[in-house]
Amino acid sequence: MRLRSTLPAVAATALLAATLAVPAQAMADTSPSPTPSAATGGGTPAPSSASSASSAPISARTSAPSSARTSASSSAPTTTAATAPVIDQVGLVRTDSGTALKVVTDTGDPVDTLTVAINTSGQTPTPVKTVTAFTQESPGVWQSAPLQLGSHGYFGYSATATDAAGTATATATSGYFIYDTSPVFHDLTGSPALLSYGHELVTVSGHLTTYDPDLGVTSAPYAGADMGFAGNAFWSQPDGSFSDTLYIGRPATSTFTTTVDANGKDNAEIVSSPVSWQVGADQQTRIVLDSSSASGLVVGTTLKIRGLVQFQDTDGSWKPLTDYAVQLGNSGFTPDASATTDANGRFELWTTVPKAAGNLGLYLPNTYASDRWLVPSTATFQVQSVLQSIGLYASNASVDEFSDLSFNYAVTSTDGKVPGGRIYVLESPNGSTGWKNLGYLQVNGPGSPAKPITAWVDNPHGYWKLWYPGATGYAPAYSGVIHTFRYLTDITGGKPNTTSAYRGQTLRFSGGLWEQGMGNWFRMGANWRVYLFFEPAGSKTWKLVSYTRTDRNGYWNLSGKATAAGTWEVAWFTGDTNHVDAFGPRTYVHIR
Repeated sequence: MRLRSTLPAVAATALLAATLAVPAQAMADTSPSPTPSAATGGGTPAPSSASSASSAPISARTSAPSSARTSASSSAPTTTAATAPVIDQVGLVRTDSGTALKVVTDTGDPVDTLTVAINTSGQTPTPVKTVTAFTQESPGVWQSAPLQLGSHGYFGYSATATDAAGTATATATSGYFIYDTSPVFHDLTGSPALLSYGHELVTVSGHLTTYDPDLGVTSAPYAGADMGFAGNAFWSQPDGSFSDTLYIGRPATSTFTTTVDANGKDNAEIVSSPVSWQVGADQQTRIVLDSSSASGLVVGTTLKIRGLVQFQDTDGSWKPLTDYAVQLGNSGFTPDASATTDANGRFELWTTVPKAAGNLGLYLPNTYASDRWLVPSTATFQVQSVLQSIGLYASNASVDEFSDLSFNYAVTSTDGKVPGGRIYVLESPNGSTGWKNLGYLQVNGPGSPAKPITAWVDNPHGYWKLWYPGATGYAPAYSGVIHTFRYLTDITGGKPNTTSAYRGQTLRFSGGLWEQGMGNWFRMGANWRVYLFFEPAGSKTWKLVSYTRTDRNGYWNLSGKATAAGTWEVAWFTGDTNHVDAFGPRTYVHIR
C-alpha cells in the first residue's frame, strides 16, 4: 500500500537496509491481544490484530550485521578471541498500554544487558529517553515497557548490548523509527450476504479508532485513513466510519473473501480480518414469446417477434432481464437480427419473412459480463406457412389530348412464378381515397421487361395504381401510384334549339367552355375556337358546319342549317399540352 509520508534521507537509507526478523501478527477486529505498530526500517509488517498489540517488532533490522563477530591471529600460538554480542534488530511493538521497544539479538553470544538511547531525528538530535529495562521473552528476543515518549514523529535510536562476560557490542546499532498513531478496525461487515445477478455490488463498512503509541487503543475516531478494498482506494470519514462499494465479476469459487487495509501516520499498513460473501448458484433465464408461431406471412415483408426475457432470482421468482441482447438465427457474433430488452425486459425483434416455412431460433448471447451469473436460454418462433410476394410496377405515365392514359407495367414474384389472373387498374382523384376500378389486364406469368398499355380515362389529372387480388400461395399486391396532369375540359350547353326541324331551318347552339385543374371548375375566357359538327343519318363521317370563338367570359354561340336528319355535336380541340379536348352532348335532329 502507499506510504503516507517521506522519511528523511538518512532515515530512508537506514530503513531500506533493514529487515524484520520476527513476523508481525494479523491486525483484525477481534478481542484485545498484543498488536504490532507501524515499522520504519524493513519491509511492510504482516497483518495485525485490531484492538491491541503484538509482541512482534515493527521497526527494521539494525544497521549492525548479524555476522559482526571478531577474531584475531598473530605469530604467537593461535587463541580464540572473545566474541561480542550482536544486535540483529530493533523495532516497535504495540501493546494494550502503548508502543514498546523490541530487540532481537544473536543467540550465539547471549546478551546480559541492553541499552537503547532514543533521540529526536534531524541534523541536531536531542536525547529523549534511554531504555535499559528489558524483559527476555525468548532466547534472543527482548521487549521493553511502553515507551511513553510524549510526542509523535520520527525518532532515532542507538542500541548497545553487553554479554555476561562484560563484553559490549563493538559498535552501537543505530536507526530510525516512526512513533505515531495508527488505525484499529471495528465492526467490519460485508453486504449483501449472497452475491447473484443483480446483486454484484459488494460493500464493506465499519469504523476506525485510534491506536496512540503513548496510550494504546483509544475510542478516538481515526479520520482520513488511506484505505484500500480489492484495489479500490478510499478514506475514512471524520467520525472514523468507512464504507466502500465496488462491482466484482463472478468469482470462480463458492465464497468470495477479501480484506480491507488502512495506513496510519506511522506508515504501517493495517490489514483487517477477512470478509466473506457467499456466491450464488447459476441462475436460469427464459424467453417468453407473445406468440410463438404465425402463418400466411408474406415473403420479404417485415416480421416482428415480440416477447419478454426473464431471469430467476435467488428467491425463486422470475424477474425482467433488462438491457440485455436477444439474437435471432445465430448464437455467435453475427446474428441475423438482434434487439435489446427495455426496462421491463421486453423486446421487439425485426426480421424478414423467409421464402419457405421453418423455425427461427432466438438466443441470449454469451457476450455480457453478467452471463457468468446466468444460464443462457433459447426460444423458437415457427413460420408455419408463407405467401410468395408479387411485385407490381407501373411507370412512365402520360395522358394525351384525347385523355388516353399510357404507362408501362411489370410483374415479378419472390419465387419467379406468377399464376394466371387479372391485374386491375384503379383510379383516384387525389391518390389516397375514392379509388375505383377502371378495368383489368390479363397476366399469365412474370412480365419483364415492362409492357406498355393505353386506355381512356375520364380524369386526365388523376392517380392510378395496379392491384393484384392474390392467389393460392401468393399474396395480394399493389403497385406504386402514378400520376399525370392535364386540365380536364368541358362544354356546357351544346344542344340545338329544337330536335324536330323542317328542311333548311336554322339550328342554334350556345354554351360555355370550362376547365378544371385540381380544384373547382372555371370558364376558360376569350378567343378559344369552338366547332359545330354534323353526322348525317346513315353516314359515319362527321362534317364541319361552322365555328366561332368564345367571348371574354368563355361563352360561345353557333348555328347551322338542318338539311337532313342526323346527329349534331359541339367540340373544342386543345392546342397545347396542358388540356384535353372537350365535347358537348350529341343530339339527333329529325326532319319533318
